Amino acid sequence: MSIFIQVGHRSSYSKVLMEKMYERGLSQPVNSYTHQLTCDQVTETLDKVLSKGSESGANHKLADNIIVDLLLANLDLENWGWESEKNLSALSYWKQIEVQANFILIFDHPKYVLQNIKSASLSDIVSIMEEWTQYHQDLLTFYEDNEDCLLVEGIGAFKYFSKLKDNLIEREPTLLLKSGWQIPTTSTSLELDDILDPLLKLIIEELLKYFPKAIQVYNKLLEKSFIKSSNPIYKSKKPLLEDLVTSLISVHSNKNTIVEELNTIKEDNINLNNKINELSKNLNQQIDINEQIKNELLSKKSEIVEIEKELSSKSTQKSNDVILEQENIDLKHENEIVIKQMHQLQEELERYYIGDKNLEDKKNDELNSLDSAQSEVRKYYGAAERVKQDLPYRLGSTIVKHSKSPEKLVKLPFELAKEYYLFFNNNSKNLPELDEYTDVYEAEKIKNHLSYRLGKILVDSMQSPTELLTMPFKLSRESINFKRKQFKIRA
Repeated sequence: MSIFIQVGHRSSYSKVLMEKMYERGLSQPVNSYTHQLTCDQVTETLDKVLSKGSESGANHKLADNIIVDLLLANLDLENWGWESEKNLSALSYWKQIEVQANFILIFDHPKYVLQNIKSASLSDIVSIMEEWTQYHQDLLTFYEDNEDCLLVEGIGAFKYFSKLKDNLIEREPTLLLKSGWQIPTTSTSLELDDILDPLLKLIIEELLKYFPKAIQVYNKLLEKSFIKSSNPIYKSKKPLLEDLVTSLISVHSNKNTIVEELNTIKEDNINLNNKINELSKNLNQQIDINEQIKNELLSKKSEIVEIEKELSSKSTQKSNDVILEQENIDLKHENEIVIKQMHQLQEELERYYIGDKNLEDKKNDELNSLDSAQSEVRKYYGAAERVKQDLPYRLGSTIVKHSKSPEKLVKLPFELAKEYYLFFNNNSKNLPELDEYTDVYEAEKIKNHLSYRLGKILVDSMQSPTELLTMPFKLSRESINFKRKQFKIRA
C-alpha cells in the first residue's frame, strides 16, 4: 500500500493537480474506520492537535489514534492519496508514523494570491503576502530537511503531467496512472496571463516588488523544483515610467497591424456568415425532403400493419381449421374404439344369454320335480338384463351410440330426453329387488360396462345444479379411464 500526501497553498494549482491524478487512476481515500472522518476532517484535527503549544503526550496519542483509524479504513486500497493546505503542519508527524508515505510539495507564483483580491486595504495585502511567504518558507524548510520529497511547481506539473507521472511510478512501481489519450479531453485555463488584462498584470508585478522576501522564497523553490515552467522573478532596475513609456510606444507601433488584422477577421466573419446562411437554406431544404420521406414511410408502415393484420387473421383461421380437423380425427378414432368395444360387449352378452337360457331350462326341470311346498319358493333370473333395463344403463347406452359421429352427437340431448321419458312411462313397477335374483353376480358385470358407468354419472348429476355443471368433465374423464383400463387388459 502506498500513500501520496500532497500539500500546497490555496492559491496554487494543488487541488487541480490532485483532481487530475484522481482522473488518471489514483484512488480517493474512504472515511476513517471508527469515527468516519474524511481526509479533510482528519487534516483539520491533526492541525489543531499538532499546532504550537499543543505538543503534549496526550495530543500525540490522539493524533496516533486518528491516523491509525484512517489507515485501517483504507487498508485494502493499493495506492491512494489526498491534498490539503493544512497537511503542512502534519508532514513531519506523518513521516514518523507512515514510512511508505510519499510527499508531494506544490508551490506556484505569488501573483496567483493577488489575482482574486478585489477590495482590500494596504494592511490586508501586506498580511496576505506575509502569510504566503511564511507558508512557503515552511514548505521549503521541510523539503531541505527531507529531500526525498517531490517538490514541483503546480502549473508546470499540470502542463508536463507525463513527467510527473513517470517520476511517481518510478517511486511506486505498483502505481498505475492513465495516459492523456485514455481519458476525455478537458479544457482548463492554466496561465494567469491568459485571463488578466495587461494593466492588471502590470499592477501585480509592481506590487510584488514591494515583497522581496516572497520573491526570494519563490525563486529558491523554483530553483530546487523537479518540474517547473515559470521563470524566476527579477527585480527590474528600470523605473516604472520607462516601462510604461516602452509599453505605450509598443502599442502605438503595433496599432496599424492590429487594425489590419481586425479588418481581415471582419471580412472572414462576413464570408463565414454567408456560408452559414447558404448551409442553412440547404439544411431547410433537406429537412423538407426528410419530412416527405418520413410521411411516405409512415404511410407504408400503416399499409404493412394492415397487411400483417390480414395475414394474422388468415393464419388464425387456418390454425382453427387445423385444430378442428384434428379434433374430428381424434373423435372419429375414439368412436371407432367405442364401436369395437360395443361389438365385444355384444358378443359377451350373447354368450352369457345362451348360458343363462340353458341354465334356466335345467332349473325349470328341477323345479318340476320338487314337492308343492318347495315349489312355493320362487327364484328370479336375468339380473344382467334387469340392469340393462334400468335408467343408468339406457342413458349411458344412448350416449355411447350417439357419440360415434358429430351428426349423431348433435341429436344426443333429444335422444336422452326421449329415453328418459320412455323409461318412466313404460317401466314396470312390480319387478322384484335386484338382490332377489339368483344370478345377481351377473348384474355386477353389467355395472362395469361403459354404458352403465356413463349413465350412472348422468343420473347422479341430476340431483343438484352444481353436479350438472361438472357432469361433462366427469363423463369425459370416465370414458378416458375406461379406455385406458381396456388397453391395459389387452396388453
